[in-house]
Amino acid sequence: MRSNHLKKGKVLAAELDSSEGFVTIIQEDSFFFGQYNKSPNGVYIAAFVDGYIDRRRGKEEWVYGQIALIRNLREVLWCKRLRRPDKCAVSNNGIVAVINSPIKDKQVGSLHVYDENGKTLFEKVFKSYMSGCAITLDGRYVAAATAYPDNTIYFFDIETRELKWSYKNPRKEAIIDVSISDDKIHVWIGKSEVSKRIGYSLDFKGQLTGEYIESLEKLKTISTGPIEKSVEALIWLLQSNDNEQILAGLKEFKLTRCPAKYAEQLASHVSRHLYSENEEIAKLSRDVMLRLGRLAPNAIEPYVEAIIKSAESEASRYGIFSSEPLFTLSRLGEMNPNWVRDRISMIIKSLKEHEFWNMRRFSAITIGKIGSRDPNLVKDAVPILTKYLGSSDWWLPQPIDEEMMADLAGIEVCLRDAALYALGEIGGRDPELVKDFISSITSCLRRPEGCTRKSAIEALSKIAEKDSSYINPALPLIKEIAEKDPNEKAKRAAMKLLKKLNL
Repeated sequence: MRSNHLKKGKVLAAELDSSEGFVTIIQEDSFFFGQYNKSPNGVYIAAFVDGYIDRRRGKEEWVYGQIALIRNLREVLWCKRLRRPDKCAVSNNGIVAVINSPIKDKQVGSLHVYDENGKTLFEKVFKSYMSGCAITLDGRYVAAATAYPDNTIYFFDIETRELKWSYKNPRKEAIIDVSISDDKIHVWIGKSEVSKRIGYSLDFKGQLTGEYIESLEKLKTISTGPIEKSVEALIWLLQSNDNEQILAGLKEFKLTRCPAKYAEQLASHVSRHLYSENEEIAKLSRDVMLRLGRLAPNAIEPYVEAIIKSAESEASRYGIFSSEPLFTLSRLGEMNPNWVRDRISMIIKSLKEHEFWNMRRFSAITIGKIGSRDPNLVKDAVPILTKYLGSSDWWLPQPIDEEMMADLAGIEVCLRDAALYALGEIGGRDPELVKDFISSITSCLRRPEGCTRKSAIEALSKIAEKDSSYINPALPLIKEIAEKDPNEKAKRAAMKLLKKLNL
């Protein structure tokens, strides 16, 4: 968003009806379009626009961003240049706090505070990116949040320029933003601005507020306490009626080791949330259940159908582009193929005729996972997988849109490599099921794409683990790749296979 520099004086300004909070400001021949933050009393708007790289003169030149204070949408009180103003806050008496992001890879952010007349009241440089700032109603105190690696909340007295306290984020999720209301500092956490949520709140002395003390202690126990206490803490959070506590517990546990002996106990509690209306809770519950299944498959067996239907429920919201059911079936099928037996025909149908090519790729991978355990369940997919090793004419939609045509070569490689993976997994368990198609796998050793040559070698290597005689016709080409292939990964894969065969 490029804007001319505003000057002190009258303007015509309008807030856009947008969740992101944008404002348009017109002043004589100057035009400003940027994000803003409004004071609680509605009198002031602090508006900013990011810096950018100007390449119009044949070289790269950094153009500084701007931060401006506007009163009653009619008057610019001041406007300053900063390299990359990112977020800002403004008090009821016109004191502005703004964070300034680095240019390119410099790991330095800064906090700037100005009064109603544009005078600098306070500046602080941090050895970390900044993620947010907030200011009290009276403009006396400012809170600033840093992202990783610092990941800390700082609280300053603006008048004395004194750091009152700092609070290291105890959560594994990064701080995304910070806000102040009702004498509390709310710390927003998550993966992005879109998904951020309040993780906890602090008072003006830097102490956790009451409703968060117990839950954060439980989270700390999950990640650092004895395993028995960790399990107890997680169950406590899972039994909560607060989605934030449930979500926090699932996220913390996902990153924590768990002995198999607790899997059954935890599965009974986690399974309750598979159909949560909160999509993130439902997805995390599936992830945790699948993780428990890898530790102890019997622990999740009573809930397998619920896990699958939970994934299918998510897909119903996103339509044909959702890979969640295939991803879930893939992981379940790798644990116990019988769990997904009733869905095999659907997976093979998706492999053969799904209208979205990437879903065909996911289908091939899922078939490979199931085939690595019980190849007979997916033997009907072998001829279809083999067709993906050749021409793409048979599966290309007609007519082909321009975007797909531009990416066709890459799409073909992705599908071909996924098919090679699946054939290798199936053949690694039962070479007889793929013996009539080994020549097609071998033909991929002559493909121009190094990644495909590597995938073909890995597929043949899997088959050779069961009986090396099946790949004898391919050995001359494998030796040639090992000696002089330009692709280092393909060359190493060939050398590894020959070493395994003592050749």
